Order: sequence, then C-alpha cells, then structure tokens
Amino acid sequence: MSRGRRASIRQLFGRRLHALRRLRGMTQEELGERSDVSGKLVGQIERGTGNPTLEVIAGLADRNAVMHHGRLLACDTPVAIMGDRAVQEAYVGEAL
Repeated sequence: MSRGRRASIRQLFGRRLHALRRLRGMTQEELGERSDVSGKLVGQIERGTGNPTLEVIAGLADRNAVMHHGRLLACDTPVAIMGDRAVQEAYVGEAL
C-alpha cells in the first residue's frame, strides 16, 4: 500500500472516530479513559496524525451504543448490550 493511501485511511478513520465521539457527547479524554489510551492519542488519531495499533483500534471499538427512537438505551460492550433488559424489550418486545 502506498504511503499516500495509508495517510488517507488514517484521516478517514480519524474523522469517523471524531464524529462518533462527538455524537456520544464525550471528550477526547473521556474516550481515552474508556479505551485505556491517552486523550492526546485520541486527538492524534482524530487528526489523522496518529498511527494506532490494532490493540488501540480494538479498544476504541470495544464500547458500543444502542439508540432507540433517539434515546440512548445502552452503552457498553456488545455482550453486555445483548443482555441489557431495556435493549431486549425495545427490539424484541420482552426481555429474554
């Protein structure tokens, strides 16, 4: 992969991370704390200047949010979200 292609992928990833973080109403420091990285690294990644490892990317992706009719139902790991009673009731009609 060419150097220019790698840079554009970092920039796209950074813009998407920035948008998702802002959507969730978190600061760079808060996302960093939840992902076990520094807020400074989150900022570098968002600007496309950071070069995160796969472990860092996995840590950033480890938490997910589930919205239903504009309301946040759960924000946790995928396994915890699937077991969340409010999520089950919203999407299945009853808790499993």
